Amino acid sequence: MAADAFEHAQAEELGMNQTLKNRGQLHDQASPTETQNLAVIHSFLNQWDVDADLVSEFCQGLEWYQFELGDDLLSDRASSQSQNSGQSQLNPNDLYFVCQGRVRLLGYNPSQKRHVSAGVLESGESFGADSVIGDRTLPYQARESQP
Repeated sequence: MAADAFEHAQAEELGMNQTLKNRGQLHDQASPTETQNLAVIHSFLNQWDVDADLVSEFCQGLEWYQFELGDDLLSDRASSQSQNSGQSQLNPNDLYFVCQGRVRLLGYNPSQKRHVSAGVLESGESFGADSVIGDRTLPYQARESQP
């Protein structure tokens, strides 16, 4: 069973109509799940006393993604070079919110020549926006670990 795992927000999308994106299919109508997910985003942003109007405007530009257990959401360069698929579904420079389920973050350990767990993100936590933190993308993978 799939889980609504992420909200994706890009600064240039602010002011656009809200859409629901499910594996490449766009839907125009809000669902009860979407309403629950918006509550998670509002709660996350309210931690910093963000103006309510700004939060509403921000939420209008979100895209909704749904993933299955084990799906690779972000891939680092080390894994991309070692695997034929090498295509990550998400852009590491965008900001993603976990709304339901869990996401495992993995880092590559060169001495062990494999990925190791770096942490687990729960509902209400975020990842991505690497370019905001520094001048390059951080080397990690994100994988759906609980729908």
